[in-house]
Amino acid sequence: MEVFFFLLVIIIVLIIIGNIASSASQQEHPTASSTRPTIRFEVTYGGSHYDDDRRLKGPAADPENLWVTSDRTLTVGNYQIPGGLIYVGENLASNAGYIEPALINPNLPVDISDPDRTGSLMSYWPSYTSISPKCRAAYLDWLSRGRSAQDANIGYVFIFFYGLERRLLLDAKNSEKAKSEAPTIINEVERLLTIYGANSSFSTYANNFLEYARFAFLEDSYVCRPEDLHRSWLYPLGLKLALSRYVEKQQPLPADWALAWAELDPQRWFRTPAHRCREEFAKLFQTRYSEEFGNGIVLRPNKTKIVVEYRPASSGFYGTSIRKEIEKPDVTSQSQPLRQIHEVAERCINDLDAYSRFIGRRPEEKNSLAALGLLPHDLVQALDTGAIKSLRTYLEGISVAGTLRKCLPAIDLLRHFGLHEKAKLTKTEIVSVAEMLGKLGYAIIPDARFDEGRFEPKQSVILDKALIDPAKFSPSQYGLAVMFINLAVSVTVADDVIGSEEESLLESHIEKTLNLSEAEKERLRLYLEWSLKERPDLSGLKRKFGELEMSQREVIAAAMIRIANADGVIHPQEIKALERVYKVLDIDSERIYSDVHQEQTQDSDDLTLVVIPKSRKGGHKIPSKKIQEVKHGLIDENKVQRTIENTKEVQAILAQVFTSTDEEAESAPSVTSDFMGLDKPHCALLKELLEKSAWGRNEYEALCARFDILPSGAIETINERSFETLNDALIEDGDQIVVNLNLAKEIPS
Repeated sequence: MEVFFFLLVIIIVLIIIGNIASSASQQEHPTASSTRPTIRFEVTYGGSHYDDDRRLKGPAADPENLWVTSDRTLTVGNYQIPGGLIYVGENLASNAGYIEPALINPNLPVDISDPDRTGSLMSYWPSYTSISPKCRAAYLDWLSRGRSAQDANIGYVFIFFYGLERRLLLDAKNSEKAKSEAPTIINEVERLLTIYGANSSFSTYANNFLEYARFAFLEDSYVCRPEDLHRSWLYPLGLKLALSRYVEKQQPLPADWALAWAELDPQRWFRTPAHRCREEFAKLFQTRYSEEFGNGIVLRPNKTKIVVEYRPASSGFYGTSIRKEIEKPDVTSQSQPLRQIHEVAERCINDLDAYSRFIGRRPEEKNSLAALGLLPHDLVQALDTGAIKSLRTYLEGISVAGTLRKCLPAIDLLRHFGLHEKAKLTKTEIVSVAEMLGKLGYAIIPDARFDEGRFEPKQSVILDKALIDPAKFSPSQYGLAVMFINLAVSVTVADDVIGSEEESLLESHIEKTLNLSEAEKERLRLYLEWSLKERPDLSGLKRKFGELEMSQREVIAAAMIRIANADGVIHPQEIKALERVYKVLDIDSERIYSDVHQEQTQDSDDLTLVVIPKSRKGGHKIPSKKIQEVKHGLIDENKVQRTIENTKEVQAILAQVFTSTDEEAESAPSVTSDFMGLDKPHCALLKELLEKSAWGRNEYEALCARFDILPSGAIETINERSFETLNDALIEDGDQIVVNLNLAKEIPS
């Protein structure tokens, strides 16, 4: 034991000696670290930090003694402040226990010589106590001018707003006087929104505050309309309360509230047409919603209750929320009815796409017929103002006994579209005219949508009741018939006299050869009538027929000869027309006479009289059999039947090459080196992508690799320029890369 105590004493002595030596060494040789100043870093954010200036300097004051009511005018320093609704004094505790951010302490310095009206010195979460004297001067000046200066920094508006929040959210818990001021405070916030509502932050807080205050203090008289609600990160309380009323009464949900539910969905955002064409979108939604759900969807009760919640803007509440559950069903938690509403809304948006793009590029033409013709049919039918009313009046004026089938100068019709002074119409303009007429219940012949080609202002057109929905007609069958009619008419009108035989045969062709509906047959008859009058040009067909095999072209030529031979006589003018057809088909015109001879010998009882032009030398020998008398006005049914059977073969051939007879094909815009502001690699990529509407992922990535572009970045870059130019995305990224070729047509050249 003695040894142990001896060792312990020695250890203590050694430790003391070591500390003395270390201290002496540090005094003789100070280290670098001992000479460095101590640096403190302090990071604060918003209202989470309170310095000494914001701590109470004594007992907390009674808010009722510091509150200035709306009927009072108070002077603070050199500023006379009317209208009250502010706290003035000292030591007003906030909900968090520190000095209330909205409290105006008249003892704090104010720099009236240089007020910071722009708020350049303001912090994000301002407090009157903590802002600079220059900012205090600007704030008091704003209050003295009636809180209405539009150029005021939004931070000053928020300091005032903090006081209104406190009055209803904190003081009103224990003060009947504060509760009674709710209507006045609500009116003031509504007024502030009319001035400063463009600021998204203030708009969000102010509207959420109004929603809570109206419900909490004006519940008995609280009436909310869909247009009063504002989008936020949560469903508005007003929407939840409105939906709950329809659930409780088991009444159908009206279209306006259904649309509000979809528009205020925090998880979805409607595309451009819903915002750019808001009025048209709302009308169309109401129509389509009623068509699908009648008076409206009947919502089922659910167990989830509505939670009334408000998160104050003021740092005086230190980030706490005002939250209360009420005994009403929260229908916004139901997904099925919302999905049904979204489906209707999305269809409406899709149907407004073309109209939206048009007015996005040409807003000044929003009410023109060219624009209105792009609206969905049900909207056009409901319009009866401006240009549509004028056009409808014109069409009714030329109708007879409520019906219309009239051939009239195209220029008379085009005056209503502002196109009467143009020498030549584009396909887009022609389609625009046809679409508007169709939506008013009329048809125009010719119509480029039916592959009937274009008309010019100097020509005539036929107007009739609407016969066929362009979306429902058979393009392959009807378009094929149009092409055959074009060829056939060019032969029958060659002698400038249309015989009843030629016309009868053509009509028989319409009736019997193709699998057309009655409406399509009726339309084709009208197109035949127009064609016989206007005589379509064959120039656009030569390239297409040149791609056929010679045997196929010979079948078509034989069919043309049969049509020319319907009246038993082929005149020199018809021979000339056949020469034109042979030229189109790239067949030697010297074969015409031998082909005519072959046709006439197919039926030994019916020979064809060929009138040889005087200028022609030689020719083919006429058979020795006696030529029968030509019976004008009669059609040989056997010949017709043979023509019909042959036409079916022609149909199969023409189907291989059938497209529009219009050579001016609508194509995607040419891509230049500065296309939509894109650089050369992205321009080259876009040029490739515009070749088709959908690309496989591997195809797309290979294209990007060819141009040394990152695949994901390329789509983002192109769509960024597309939104700037067209207000919509040009490319959709997914399992496939989808290119919106219709949108590409809208790109300005």
